[in-house]
Amino acid sequence: FCRAELSIGQDKRSFYIPNTAHDEPEHLWHLDQQLKAAPEAVSLSLSAEKENLSEKQFFLLADLAAEAWVSASGKWQAVNQSTLTFESVAPPATSYRQQRNRSLYRPTY
Repeated sequence: FCRAELSIGQDKRSFYIPNTAHDEPEHLWHLDQQLKAAPEAVSLSLSAEKENLSEKQFFLLADLAAEAWVSASGKWQAVNQSTLTFESVAPPATSYRQQRNRSLYRPTY
């Protein structure tokens, strides 16, 4: 993907890769998806250059990205017992098991 935008409620975050056709719609595959990941409306917009992916590949990858977001946000909400927003912060680990599980996802550099 060369451009993506995620909206949770009224908040939006986006990214794009410079030196790509991210701002030339005629050269992009584009998909807007409404996700059922939270009590608030969540939408994901993805774009990719047509020269890099076939239409079928793009829509398959976009679907996988949306499913991954729904799964990850659902798990985050279940584990942390709170709604996921852009400002969400997980509470401190209260057990050795929680601390160990979080350590699995920390960068090792």
